[in-house]
Amino acid sequence: MDDNITYIEEDTFSELDYNSDPLLRIIASILLFILVLFGVFGNLALIHIIANKWRIQTSFNLFIANIALADILITVAMTSFLLSHMFFGEFIYGEIVCKIIVFLNYFGPNLTTFSIIMALVVLQFEVIGFKYSSIAIGITYIISSPVGVLYANFAKIIKIDANSESESVQIEHCIEDFPNYETQINVEYFGNFFIIVLPIICLIFYFFLKTLSKCTKYKILPGFPQEKLIVLLAILNTFVWILMLEIGFLSQVLETSIYLLLFIAHTTIGFSIILKPILYALLHEGFKKELKVIVGWKTNAVDRAQLF
Repeated sequence: MDDNITYIEEDTFSELDYNSDPLLRIIASILLFILVLFGVFGNLALIHIIANKWRIQTSFNLFIANIALADILITVAMTSFLLSHMFFGEFIYGEIVCKIIVFLNYFGPNLTTFSIIMALVVLQFEVIGFKYSSIAIGITYIISSPVGVLYANFAKIIKIDANSESESVQIEHCIEDFPNYETQINVEYFGNFFIIVLPIICLIFYFFLKTLSKCTKYKILPGFPQEKLIVLLAILNTFVWILMLEIGFLSQVLETSIYLLLFIAHTTIGFSIILKPILYALLHEGFKKELKVIVGWKTNAVDRAQLF
């Protein structure tokens, strides 16, 4: 018997029942395919354009690329988790991947939140040439990591005894397994501090500095309403977090499969991930033109001549 795996009875963890309805799995698979295709492609295109077009490489856009990278990590983590349970009825990747996925599930959203806050600060004070951009981006990774590391430390494979008609089988699940209730509460308090309290403190500090610096003028690039973009991203991110908290509450009070609630939560996150590059394209004419070239909607004069 593996010492790293906890064995529990099926009745003890009945909320992890696997829904084997083929129609539901087909619909869920199509939705996940759309989310992965457009979410990963849109954000990869965003990173590619910012990395290769020097005119777009402003400090503000570097934080936008950081948000896109966080969204890709979130998409990969949530898709691998859900597909494993939809098609195999259990977590098949092992304990190391379990810890990595749990880490990314907490690290990615935190990275998005703090990148938005840093982008607000850069937008206000020195949007074009902030020489400490790389340091600021490094700080977002540092302050986004503790919650993910903490939850990943408690993540493990739990084997559940599932009795079928012919035999008794054991199903593996990847969850955070706390030694006791007090530890779970302390970890959740720590997590809520980094997820909710610390961003609020940062925003209050930002608006305090903004009030003290009324004479500071914006240095906005011509024709690009960055302030509108970052406000929309902040609103979208806040809405997703509130919805996630509500789903977490419902999972405790409703007798509903936790996988169904997780699928709803991850689908919502996925569509918000797809929406971010679309918002950027709508508000940035240069990115829109480059994106059309990437997807083949626009060809140059030489290419058009070759077609004929």
